Amino acid sequence: MRILPDYNFRNIIGITASSVNTLFPAANLKELDPEVLWKASAFSSAVTLTIDLGSAVKVDKIWLNNANFKTATIMANSSNSWSSPAVSKNVTLAKDDLKILKGFFALSSSSYRYVRVSIPVQTLENNDTVPSLGNIIIGSDVDFSPVAKWEPDIDCTFYTFTSDGGSYFKDQKTKPRHVFGCGFEHITKTEHKNLPLTGWNNAIIYTDLDDVSDSYLIYPPAGRSSDVKNPLDCSIEVTFEELV
Repeated sequence: MRILPDYNFRNIIGITASSVNTLFPAANLKELDPEVLWKASAFSSAVTLTIDLGSAVKVDKIWLNNANFKTATIMANSSNSWSSPAVSKNVTLAKDDLKILKGFFALSSSSYRYVRVSIPVQTLENNDTVPSLGNIIIGSDVDFSPVAKWEPDIDCTFYTFTSDGGSYFKDQKTKPRHVFGCGFEHITKTEHKNLPLTGWNNAIIYTDLDDVSDSYLIYPPAGRSSDVKNPLDCSIEVTFEELV
């Protein structure tokens, strides 16, 4: 399992798009809220997003979230020139169990100033006619192991029942989201102490189970239970809530 905490997020100095709906500017992608979208204005040819990180920094991982497109090409380069970029990778996003299209991808362990996402013409989700995206986060993740238990529960809060022709249906109070139980068992006191559970306000957690959609934007642990028997036998259980 991997975790990308916000102190390892790369600072996006500027972001531009080759096509923009003025109501949904590319600058929206600098917001953490997945519902604050960038949208293109047209899609007759490939649409690009170009990110300026201000200086050359490692671009190990990139996360795309709340998209309506399935395929893209991710590039990285030292200059804002794309005829022959240093890094070019075709990626395929996937839906998680809540049908959100996303992807957590390895990019490069080298340092580059610019990153570009090119979205080729394709059939979009939800009968949309232009591409849109909620998050684009670039940074360096860290190991988050050994995880002994991972419990991705779905939380759907309902608060009213509405009559409908003699039957009733439930009105949803919030969007469905994940609440994760995560357990570490039989770890050393040093491993227990060094788990990256503090010092960040949000993070991306990636299960590293061969599915790019098993990646989630989370809050810090909402609960924690530790059991320290001796320096060689400790355990801890934590709960994470997803930001949607």
